[in-house]
Amino acid sequence: MENRELYFEDLFNILKNIMGTEFNLPTFGSATRYKMIAPDNQENFEMIINRKGHIRKDNLTYIMFSKKIGQMIRLDVSGSAHFDAIEGTNTTYF
Repeated sequence: MENRELYFEDLFNILKNIMGTEFNLPTFGSATRYKMIAPDNQENFEMIINRKGHIRKDNLTYIMFSKKIGQMIRLDVSGSAHFDAIEGTNTTYF
């Protein structure tokens, strides 16, 4: 088990380059997928960015997978609107 944890830590900390030249957040109700690769080409990754919130409609989710070990991390981001002092309005940034 210790070797798997060390391998996970190495994969987590390695630089990951997104393949392609465009990076766009998905529209509400959809998801986008991006292939990523380590600079040494030793590992492939995939990142899913999801805006399909079923319970919380304002939810934004990032999920990163390694081809060798599967799901590595999931980050759910949600929150209420914030007051924008410049515009004088409530603003949601995602």
